[in-house]
Amino acid sequence: MVILLIAIIAFIAFAAILEDNLVKYKWQIYIFLGVVFIMTAAFRVVGNDNDSQTYEYYFLHYDEPLTALAVEFSFIIISFFVNKFTTDVHWLFFIYAVLGVTLKFLAIKKLSKFLFLSLFIYVCHFFVLHDMIQMRVSVSTALLLLAIKPLSEGRRRTALLLMATAAFFHYSSLAMLAVLLFNNKPLSNKMLWFMAAIIPVGYAAFLMNIDLVTTVPIPYIGEKIEMYKQLKDMGRYDELAIFNNPIVLIRIFMFYLLLAFHDTIYNYNKEFPLMMKIEALSFICFFMLSSLPVLAGRLSELFSVVDIILYTNVVYIFRPQYMAKLFVFAMCLMLFYMDVFVLDFIK
Repeated sequence: MVILLIAIIAFIAFAAILEDNLVKYKWQIYIFLGVVFIMTAAFRVVGNDNDSQTYEYYFLHYDEPLTALAVEFSFIIISFFVNKFTTDVHWLFFIYAVLGVTLKFLAIKKLSKFLFLSLFIYVCHFFVLHDMIQMRVSVSTALLLLAIKPLSEGRRRTALLLMATAAFFHYSSLAMLAVLLFNNKPLSNKMLWFMAAIIPVGYAAFLMNIDLVTTVPIPYIGEKIEMYKQLKDMGRYDELAIFNNPIVLIRIFMFYLLLAFHDTIYNYNKEFPLMMKIEALSFICFFMLSSLPVLAGRLSELFSVVDIILYTNVVYIFRPQYMAKLFVFAMCLMLFYMDVFVLDFIK
């Protein structure tokens, strides 16, 4: 599986470098890659990743109370219908792959001027993290990407509908509703300073052991958060790696790089302010929920899907263009190395 992923990455890198010369065959290649992504995610060997065996158990026991507590109603519905025809979990994977990959490919087509560069970013990190492991989240994050265009144009009802649909596939997507508070106005100086301050303030709060969440008395939600905290204190969850996590450090570096050139990028990408606000929200979730590693990681990853589009904006910063693409390749290959060879998401 790892060798197959490396081959796909190499092919997409080649296409990204030559994208301007592929006009005649561009869409055929794009559709072909979409099929490759779907088939790779759908028919992977069960057990070659962290979650597939768990998914198989829930799929085969979709009518048990434990499953109803662990997964969304959409998973149970899909499992119910698939079990009518087969007990092969790969067909469940196939349905989720068709939804997650297809919707992401549609969103990339709408938002990115560099299709294959976006696909490179996608396959190096988010394809591994979501489509290969957290397949329910994959559909949700795809719907978030699709909501960016209508939200940037002021069509909040359309964006709300997409986000509500995302929650049907993964309950954590309810957090997307916060994005409805954002607009796509150019970043003011005050907003730039606020966004730049999020990360140092987050680190300071972490070092001073300031709990920014569990101290807030929110009915029901506060009780759930307290439960997560008790589980962590019992040793059920590892501490969140903030200072020594290369993935986090790469994302921080890219965030500040894009922030520094926001005026230049905005001239080419009109959805850029909105996506940067979503990226900032990703870091806010990461630091505010640092005492609750599971929630911090899940919500941060949920919003960070905008990186698929954001990182392509490096092309507007560096010249010549191929050097900018090579820079993005380097950043994303480090993410891929961490996901596959350090964290062992794919075996």
